[in-house]
Amino acid sequence: MVTGVLYVEKDLIPRLNGFELLMASYAMAHLKLDLLLMETGYKPTDEKQQKRFNIFLTNSLEEHHEHTGSLFSSFLANESKEADRIKRDTCYGCDGESTLCC
Repeated sequence: MVTGVLYVEKDLIPRLNGFELLMASYAMAHLKLDLLLMETGYKPTDEKQQKRFNIFLTNSLEEHHEHTGSLFSSFLANESKEADRIKRDTCYGCDGESTLCC
């Protein structure tokens, strides 16, 4: 089981990237991923250093920005900054009407 936990923490979670425009869907995506992992028996090895899922509150079709400091709160500014990092540095797939974004 330790091998499975290490796989989830080191290989699976870092590769899961998601962008959501709506707050409710954003929250549900975090909740569903957490519940799915719990159903498989996964428990973080160190809950104090548990990493968050790479799901961000942003528009998936929007290009990354160099400067995003004009948002209303630090939480949203941080979300935007991390989403921009994924958009800039990672090849990701978009569902729905869009295509693979590389």
